[in-house]
Amino acid sequence: MIRSRMAACIAVGIGLVLGSTVATPAQAAPLAACQWIDGELETTYECSDFADPIASMEIVDCWKLPPSSRTYVRHKTSAGWVRSPDLTLLIRGAKGCPEGYRFKTIVTASATLLQEMATTRIRLVMPASTGTLDDTTYSYAKTVVTYGACLVPEGTVDYCPAR
Repeated sequence: MIRSRMAACIAVGIGLVLGSTVATPAQAAPLAACQWIDGELETTYECSDFADPIASMEIVDCWKLPPSSRTYVRHKTSAGWVRSPDLTLLIRGAKGCPEGYRFKTIVTASATLLQEMATTRIRLVMPASTGTLDDTTYSYAKTVVTYGACLVPEGTVDYCPAR
């Protein structure tokens, strides 16, 4: 999938961090952390391996152009889109991304934000940006990617709810 505004994102990956340094509710059974791009559930839905416990999950996107230094991430609550210390963003070089995609965003969501078979919305926002890369000037408009995420118990054959 290639995002048209930035012509950049082609890979969405999921990572899983096992173990926990933060007290989280006890899991009844091994869980998988699942995520997808909102509105593209059937083509982008991915889950980690089952584990007990899950401390956090990662959402990885690869980009052709450098994400703005003002890029941020939020999650949806009843009060709207809010920042949380349980949600972090890293911008890195794109080791592990397809050729031509030299930049990577890694959103890490603590398991405390995720619920079993209940969708949490996470939004990556990259403000409009301009710059020079390899002696070529680039410019892109504000880019917003909204993800859904949830925990799925082992043995479940259903997707996380899209809404």
